[in-house]
Amino acid sequence: MVNLPAIIVMAGIRVLLYCIFIGALAGCAGPTSPVINFYHWKSLSNLDSSQISYLKEVGTQRVYMRVFDVHYIEDGYQKGPYPVASLQVPLTELSASGVEIVPVVYIENEVFLSSYEYSLDELPKLLYEEIGRVLVENGWTEPIEEIQIDCDWTPSTREKFFEFVGHLRNLSQIQLSATIRLHQLKYVDETGVPPVDHGVLMFYNMGDLRSPNETNSILNLEEARKYVSNDMRYPLKLVPALPNFSWGVLFRNDKIQSILNNVSPDLYESSLFAKSAENEYECRERCFISGSWIYPGDLIRLESVEDALFMEAHQLLKKSITQFDEVIVYHLSNELSSRLPPDRLKDLLP
Repeated sequence: MVNLPAIIVMAGIRVLLYCIFIGALAGCAGPTSPVINFYHWKSLSNLDSSQISYLKEVGTQRVYMRVFDVHYIEDGYQKGPYPVASLQVPLTELSASGVEIVPVVYIENEVFLSSYEYSLDELPKLLYEEIGRVLVENGWTEPIEEIQIDCDWTPSTREKFFEFVGHLRNLSQIQLSATIRLHQLKYVDETGVPPVDHGVLMFYNMGDLRSPNETNSILNLEEARKYVSNDMRYPLKLVPALPNFSWGVLFRNDKIQSILNNVSPDLYESSLFAKSAENEYECRERCFISGSWIYPGDLIRLESVEDALFMEAHQLLKKSITQFDEVIVYHLSNELSSRLPPDRLKDLLP
């Protein structure tokens, strides 16, 4: 395996120079808009020149690139954590563009729930080396200055998860961040604070996806206000991550069947469907969409993040989180870059 230290040799120097530069500007510059960075969450895609130009026009400094997931797998005599869905995206052009990447690894909570069946001692090293292997295999040649871990840990797994994070931080000797969900933010005494340099507040997927009465499970500010407030305090520096994507939620007899991704909203306005309520469409003719059969009587709830809702979420976070200079948008895609030109996106995040 290719070891990650081979691509982080200059990371410390670059961080130091960046801090000196920012410090020099701090005394003479007033409040500025946050830097807009992005998550990239697809295992298979192309980062072409048009998307890289889009990143540069937006002023993006980092792309948070999901490199693989870690799942608990029980296969015959083998039980334990294994990497799955590894990244297969050419990164050579992005590597030459000056935009950094932060590798992100999603670890399902079951890895820590079931760890009594195997040893977690080797997981930090294996994960660390696998990150390096995947990045190099996809053509990334620049230093890595940060790793991000995405895990929905719970009170029952916090001790093992935090121990794992601590070992990974000591091993990598670079910045380490972790995603923070709303319940981990509000119930911090129960869920604890991970031993990382900073957290990323996942400000999306907060509604009740499975409920037919939900209006928008992607971004429900009524639900969000139960977790964030003007006097909110969290022991870690937080960077907000905001959603700007859409999907269709398929229901049959009031039970969720699937999520329909990458479907043009215009399709629901066709003769195949009839609008039954605001953002809700009833199927009239059997059809096959996004890997799912849809039958007459099925309902699709179209969820999206309109500009006004996106701005309102940003303003709510500005009142709740102190001094964040970065916003991460989930997620980078051709659909996003065509729907939100750089100037328009920057106008939404004043």
